[in-house]
Amino acid sequence: MVSSLTRLLARLRSALRPRTQEERNVLCLVLEIAFQGVVAGAGGSYLSVFAARLGASTILIGLLASVPALLLTVLSIPVGQFVSRSRRLVPIVVWGGLAFQCAYLFIGLAPWLTPGFAAQTVVAVWSAAAVALAFASVAFTAVLAEATPPTRRANIITLRFAVHSLVAVVTLQVTARVLVWLPFPLNYQVLFIGTFLAAMASTLILSRVRLPEQRRVVDATGPPTPLWRRLRMAVDALRSESAFSRYLTSSTVFRLGMALPGPLYSIYWVHHLHLSDDSIALAITLNYVFSLIGFYVWGRISRRWGRAFALAASCLGLSAYPLVTGLARSFTPIIFVSMIGGFFSAGMSVSFLDVLLATAPAGQRPSYVALDATVANATAFVGPLLGSALAEGLGIRVALIIGFGVRLVGGSLFALRPVRPSAGEGSRAPAASREASR
Repeated sequence: MVSSLTRLLARLRSALRPRTQEERNVLCLVLEIAFQGVVAGAGGSYLSVFAARLGASTILIGLLASVPALLLTVLSIPVGQFVSRSRRLVPIVVWGGLAFQCAYLFIGLAPWLTPGFAAQTVVAVWSAAAVALAFASVAFTAVLAEATPPTRRANIITLRFAVHSLVAVVTLQVTARVLVWLPFPLNYQVLFIGTFLAAMASTLILSRVRLPEQRRVVDATGPPTPLWRRLRMAVDALRSESAFSRYLTSSTVFRLGMALPGPLYSIYWVHHLHLSDDSIALAITLNYVFSLIGFYVWGRISRRWGRAFALAASCLGLSAYPLVTGLARSFTPIIFVSMIGGFFSAGMSVSFLDVLLATAPAGQRPSYVALDATVANATAFVGPLLGSALAEGLGIRVALIIGFGVRLVGGSLFALRPVRPSAGEGSRAPAASREASR
């Protein structure tokens, strides 16, 4: 662990002294994710908890996740085509990000702007922001792929996640005190307004990334592609890229298992376990602390056993989170499962993004990323509604255990059908794995 932290500090020192444009881009990506760590440690961790404390029902909290996912499902492929036709990706990320981040401000002001309907306002604002997020997220994945060479990509992704978790842990210590010191709802309002300011700073830093413009391979002069043709192109893409197809099918099942119990955690914490704000803050903090440890452990695992093994093992481990939560009758198991969730989510987060970028053909990456985002958001739309319906009909504990079962199937698919990189990235994978462990 000490040697891993030493390597992290060495990477940070190197990143803070950029000599080339590529190194300046890496510095921007590190600083950007640091402010995103502030976002995660502030309002980002408490959105559904805030809604629950405002009186949102299980169905309404399910809609908090499902409605944005539905909009992202509809928009991802046409946005991916738009991004593929664009010669400049960074402005898309910046303007989309700025529009999306205004949601944090309006959520913070909701108890004042719409008293009596604050929970509904939170859901409506968060849903509307998904339109801007569609542009920002698809474009950012393409920016990350082009700003980081394949031989350093896993290393940089790991560094970004580690910085994100570290900053989030520090921020959570502040936000936990704010929640205790100030009365409700002012405490949450302060968190979300601060989140808005940190998110704006993150996007402004990202605007300093510079990419070459001679990248687009799609003809920008043609008419928009009709929906039926887009679907046919998606099917052809899956047939022609077996590695991406294998990744997409397994990830869809696992993501459904992630989304199904998603809206139930805050309801379970607040209304069934009756946890206080500082107890919830402690659980979230432990989750981030163990994710920080996990980034370096999974880097070693990926180097020794390969990214396919790391992806399968982390998904199987993470499947235990809803199971242990559903069996919990007190706060103590929540502490334990927060540690498990943080550790295994670190491996899943790095492995998912690394495998996606490795299996998507470089010349058509925005389109494949958009296809992946469309399927991911479709599961994110169906999952929370299904989880909320199961909780209403069978009970919240049964719904959480069902979520465990779906995750277990998805993780098993990754184990039984290992994902290999596409031909264009296959020769570069070992170097990426070596870099990830340093």
